[in-house]
Amino acid sequence: ITASAACAEDRITCRDDAIIVFDSSGSMSEPAGSGTTRMDLARRAAHQVIPLAAQSRNLGLVIYGPGDNARCQKVSLEVAPKANAAEEILKAIDETKSEGETPLTSAVDAAAAALDYTRKPAVIVLLTDGDENCGRYPCQLAHQLKAAAHKLTVHVIAFRLQRRSFRALSCLSRENGGLLLPANTMEELSEALTQTLTCSQTTAELTPVRENIVRSMFPSAPHSLCGETRADQRAQCRRP
Repeated sequence: ITASAACAEDRITCRDDAIIVFDSSGSMSEPAGSGTTRMDLARRAAHQVIPLAAQSRNLGLVIYGPGDNARCQKVSLEVAPKANAAEEILKAIDETKSEGETPLTSAVDAAAAALDYTRKPAVIVLLTDGDENCGRYPCQLAHQLKAAAHKLTVHVIAFRLQRRSFRALSCLSRENGGLLLPANTMEELSEALTQTLTCSQTTAELTPVRENIVRSMFPSAPHSLCGETRADQRAQCRRP
C-alpha cells in the first residue's frame, strides 16, 4: 500500500460512524476549580467539538450513570448514530444529571451494538472520570470486541483520572487500535475530542502521539498495558 493510499484510508476512518460514551456518574459533579464542576468542563468541550465532528460523520451518544435506582443499570442510548446529530447530542449532554455509578464496560458494549460493529467500520470514544465499578471487566470486553469486530476503533479519554486507573482502561483502546488520552482541563478535553472525533489529524499522525503518551505514563511497563489488577487478570488480560 502506498503512502498516499494509507493517508486516504485514515481520512476515511475519521468519517466512520461513531458514538460518544459519556460519563454522567456522580463523580462528574465534583469541583474542577473556579466554581466549575467536571461536568461543566465536559459540556463546554463537547460544545466546542461536536458540531464540527457531526459535519463529517454519523454521530451518536450513549450516557451512563444518572438514576437513583439500579444504579449500575443506567446505560442509555440517547442518540443513535445519524447525520447532523450535534444539536440532539448536545441537548442530551446539557440535560443529563451527574448521578449513579460507573458501568463503563456495559456502556461501551451498548455503543458497539448500536454501531453494528460486527458488520461495519465504527468508532467509540469513551469519556470517563472513573474506573469501572459495576462488576464487569474492561479487558474482557476489549478482547471480545476485537475478536468480533469488522473494523472497530475504541478511544479512551481519561478525565482527571489517577495514573493507576489508566492500565485497565488502556486495554480497551490498545486492543482496538485507539488512543488513550489523559485530560485534566477543558482545553485538554477539547483537544482529545478533536483528535478522536474529527478529521483534523489522520490516524497515522496520531499513532506516535499515543505511543509517546503511553511510554510517558508507564516508562518501565511491558509493551502490553492490558491491566494489572486482579480483576483484569481474572478477565484474561494477557500479555503478548
